[in-house]
Amino acid sequence: HVYDDLGTVVIHPGALEKHDDGAVLGKAHRLGAIALSWAHVQQGLRAKDDGHDVALHELAHVLDVSDGDFDGTPELERPAEVHAWAQAFSSAFLRVRGAKPGHILRAYAGTHEAEMFAVATEVSGQDLSWFFDAVVRGTATIDYDIGSAVTRPVPEPHGVFDTQQGRKTVSQ
Repeated sequence: HVYDDLGTVVIHPGALEKHDDGAVLGKAHRLGAIALSWAHVQQGLRAKDDGHDVALHELAHVLDVSDGDFDGTPELERPAEVHAWAQAFSSAFLRVRGAKPGHILRAYAGTHEAEMFAVATEVSGQDLSWFFDAVVRGTATIDYDIGSAVTRPVPEPHGVFDTQQGRKTVSQ
């Protein structure tokens, strides 16, 4: 049961803390509690495509720490799963750390493995267990088939992007 260790959710009306480099919008604690900024939870619900969802982010930390550490690796059942996860995740983490602004995972994902796991969860906004089941618990051979392909114009991108000039929001 995924969230058995989640015991307490503390809701704050706004940011939990403010620092020179920004505000803390959520926190996950090793003891099974999370704290969330209600204003930012609501913002995440309204702007589903911007890649920012403090609730998903902190719940990802709860999954991450289920094995005892905030390290980007959720609790896995078998040593082979841990090995497969470590190979795939560490490779991805190194790519994110070296990514240029505008990468789908914002720069914060490259600060720590736990943050990459949480930001990837937050950005996806969906259950990615099917992917991790194939990569981690599967045969280690990813074998997908493309049934058909079509060509169509790509719509203008929208969302929030980190660029060299700073954060840019593009609306539809």
